[in-house]
Amino acid sequence: MLPKGLFGVVSSGMLNCDEIKAFVLSRCSDDERFHFIQSPGADCMLGIITSTLYPYRFALSSSPDKRMLGVIDGVCFSPSRLVSQPHRLMEPNLSLPGEANGMFNCAAWDGKRLRLLSDPLSSTPVYYRRHDGRFVFSSSLELLARFPGFPVPEYSPDGMAQFLCWHAPLDGTTVFEHIFRLRGAELLDYESDTGIPQRRTYWTARLNPDHGTASLARAVEAFTKAVDRSVKVSPSPVCAALTGGLDSRTTWAVLLSGRHKVDAVTHAMLPGHDVCIAARIASTHGITHHVQWIREDYMEEFSRHVSELVRRTSGMIAADNAHLPYIYTRQAPYTATTIDGVNTHLERAWLLRSRAKRAKTKERLADLLWVIMYKPGILSLMDDDTAFEMIARAKRCLYDLVPDPADQPSPVAALDMFSMTHLLQNFGTNAVCLQNHYNRFITPYFDLDYIEAVSEAPENLRTREAVQVEIMNAHCPSLLDVPRSYSDVKTFGGKSMSRRLVPLILHKALARANLNHSPVLSRIDSHAPTMSYDHLLRAIADDNGEELTSRNTFLEPDKLHEYLAECAREGSNDATTLLRLLTMLHPESPLQPLMHFPRPGKGTLRAKRESMDSGSSPE
Repeated sequence: MLPKGLFGVVSSGMLNCDEIKAFVLSRCSDDERFHFIQSPGADCMLGIITSTLYPYRFALSSSPDKRMLGVIDGVCFSPSRLVSQPHRLMEPNLSLPGEANGMFNCAAWDGKRLRLLSDPLSSTPVYYRRHDGRFVFSSSLELLARFPGFPVPEYSPDGMAQFLCWHAPLDGTTVFEHIFRLRGAELLDYESDTGIPQRRTYWTARLNPDHGTASLARAVEAFTKAVDRSVKVSPSPVCAALTGGLDSRTTWAVLLSGRHKVDAVTHAMLPGHDVCIAARIASTHGITHHVQWIREDYMEEFSRHVSELVRRTSGMIAADNAHLPYIYTRQAPYTATTIDGVNTHLERAWLLRSRAKRAKTKERLADLLWVIMYKPGILSLMDDDTAFEMIARAKRCLYDLVPDPADQPSPVAALDMFSMTHLLQNFGTNAVCLQNHYNRFITPYFDLDYIEAVSEAPENLRTREAVQVEIMNAHCPSLLDVPRSYSDVKTFGGKSMSRRLVPLILHKALARANLNHSPVLSRIDSHAPTMSYDHLLRAIADDNGEELTSRNTFLEPDKLHEYLAECAREGSNDATTLLRLLTMLHPESPLQPLMHFPRPGKGTLRAKRESMDSGSSPE
């Protein structure tokens, strides 16, 4: 029950490979396998943890003289020598990012130097740690935290602050001190003689600030090729996600025009608009459509599912993805690969960008992002001083990460760079480790040729969904006439953004006026949300409340007890906080040793608070 992905260790001396193998296997379940290769001198061991549930593509290779070793996990969209011969990552004439267009991680060893390579968007996490002449990397935080001969890691104040405030450390750190994450488009070299890792970035997006009316033909062509590549690199059978939104139907527009033999898959708890719209598209275009309903038996399997969540995602799972083990278990029998329309945000989120236009300074942009990213749920269950310390640390980290709009083509470009460099590479990607246990996750939106084509488009076109509309016009215009779904608010079809948003605007206006149950609203939103944990919260709180409150953690016992009692009594809709508690405090979570971190001195924090309130800069 480990995250699928790479594992490796190198040393300045000889490794006890049998001990390391036994350590990894002791944490694998019956449906997992550990494949590895070791150097002749036993100073390097490279491996991969796989699942027996589907045809898993990976490669272990070596040079003819066994001097160079390599391992790769994932897929490359463009032809790459690394797919079958990952040891060639050590060759001096390797062309990057040309050989690195895909969703993968790769490692190689040449006798004295280890090299790690991530894909441009770090679609699957790889963590690394060094101690006493040894360097270990893995997609599993648990393996690094408990590696034989390594000290038990302490919590990282900055990493924990980011995790608690927005559910993911964004700066390459982790919640553990001295354990780091490989960033997107990053090449890391570790010299065993010196014990010093060196990192460099091999690709950076270049955004076009122009507000012209240039053709989107290149973006359309690049996306078309990206979808075709996604199907070709995948072992059959293949399914593609289909919802009521824009991104999945843009992918389907290309699939339909290319006449690929791909089935559609939709998952939901309730019969909301996503399911209705997906079924309409499927029936109209003759698509074989699989609907995976999350039934009441979901709760019967919940304890096992939570265990899978915390183990296979290193405890870094977004709490609203608690249904993933249930869904993927049921999808595995009929698909080996799921193609999903997870976009890069370069061509979306136009409401956010309209606000970003006013953020002309680094401070304003940081304030805007904080309001969007901050999640106060867990922090509200802590004592005030500790929560304040976490918030202050997270704000300082965010300010350091935010690019200065003055150094970018525009404030919108600064927002896009932050999103691609930090948000996209951290939110949700750990869920890929979970999904890859059952089937391979691929999105054509991560194809580097497409990203660069969209980056070259004028800003006013790529930020208002014009790219997706152009792609559908080129391949399947009828998909534009099917109503959209914004958070399960049924909207009108057609190309006009204003017309499509009328029901959404009316829905929000009625909700703000506390008229959620008015007859007018019911005509717009006649279905419940397709994904909602609200009706399950009462059972979860009843079954797990006593166990959670009995644990000694950094949370305030009285606040935690009151919160769980409210959930059980009123069926609170704060699903994110409750499910985050269940995954963070789970006995098998790699984060469990960190749940007792010391609280800071209250006097010091009060002095800092008074200093910040008076306008002084924090130390």
